[in-house]
Amino acid sequence: MKNQTTKSRQSLGLTKTLVIAFLTLGAVPLLVMSVFSFRSMGRLNDSITKSYLDTTQAAVNMIDRNLFERYGDVQAFPLNHALKNQASWFKAGAAANPIVVAMNGYVKLYGFYPLMLAVDLDGRVIATNDRDAAGKPADTAAVYGKNYRETAWFKQALSGNFLKGTGLDGTFVDEVRFDEDVAKASGSDGFCITFAAPIRDENDKIIGIWANFASFSLVEEIVQSAYADYKNRGMHSAEFQLIDRVGRVLLDFDAADGGSATIVRKKELLLKKIYSSKETKPPKQPSRAAPAHSSHTTMNKRRTTLPSMPAPKACSVFLGSSGPSSPTSTLNRRTA
Repeated sequence: MKNQTTKSRQSLGLTKTLVIAFLTLGAVPLLVMSVFSFRSMGRLNDSITKSYLDTTQAAVNMIDRNLFERYGDVQAFPLNHALKNQASWFKAGAAANPIVVAMNGYVKLYGFYPLMLAVDLDGRVIATNDRDAAGKPADTAAVYGKNYRETAWFKQALSGNFLKGTGLDGTFVDEVRFDEDVAKASGSDGFCITFAAPIRDENDKIIGIWANFASFSLVEEIVQSAYADYKNRGMHSAEFQLIDRVGRVLLDFDAADGGSATIVRKKELLLKKIYSSKETKPPKQPSRAAPAHSSHTTMNKRRTTLPSMPAPKACSVFLGSSGPSSPTSTLNRRTA
C-alpha cells in the first residue's frame, strides 16, 4: 500500500513536471511570435505615419510653390506697356484705360485674383480690373474714389520693406485678412493675401504701386486636395489647420463637421488666436532661393508638435511677410 502511494506521488510529480515543461516550451515560441508581432506593428505604424507626413509635406510644398509664384506676379504685371501711357491713368473702364484691359486679362488668366490695383505715389487709383475671372462685371468702380496711401501694403512697398531672402527681393506680402474691397469686387467674404510691389518707369524710378489681392482659396484648394489623398487611404477623419506665427487660425478644415470635402470658412474662428506665439515661432530666413526669372517665396518650413495635436509630428509651413506682425503659418495634420 505504501509502495502504491509512493508510486502515485512520483507519477503526479512527473505529470506536473511534464506539464510545466510543455507550458514553458510552448510559451517560448509564443513569446517570440509576440515580439515579432509587436515589432511588425511598430514598423507598420511608422510606415503609415510616414505616409501621412509625406502627404502633408507635399501639401506644404505645393503651397510653397504657389505662393512663391505669386510673389513674382506682382513684379511682372507692372512691366506691361499700358502703364507707360499716363494719359489714360485714373480713367475707369476698359474702354478708356488700357491698363484695365491688361488687368482683366491677368484676372481671367490666373483665376484667383479678384482684385488688382495700380495707384500713384499719392495713393490715387490709376486703374483696377472691372471683370472677374469668368469675364463677368466686377463691382470695383468705387475704388476710384478712394485713396490708399495709408494702407500697410502701400506704405511698405513704397518704403522697400519687402520680404527678403536668398535671391529674393522686391515684394511686400501683407497679412492674411478680410478686405472690404475684395469682398465687394468678388461678392465673397474678402479673405485674401495682398502682394504689392513698386511700378517703375524706364529709368527705374518708382512711379506707383501695384497690388494683387489673391483669394485665400488658392491655399484652401491645395488643402482640399491633400484631404482627398487622406480620404482615399481611408482617413476620413483627417483634420487640417493652418496657423499663423502669432497663433491665429487661417484655415480649419474637418470634413467630419459637415461631411463635406469642401472647405467652408469659419469666420467665427478665422484670425482668432488659439496658440502661443512661442510655439509657432518661424525660422528667420526663407527656405528657398528665387529662380532667375522671378524672385519670390513666402514659405519656410519646419516640423513641430503643437499642444492638443495627437499626431506624433506635424508638418509646418510659414506664410512669411515683411512686417513685424506679419503672418507665418503652421500646417498641422490631425487625425482622430
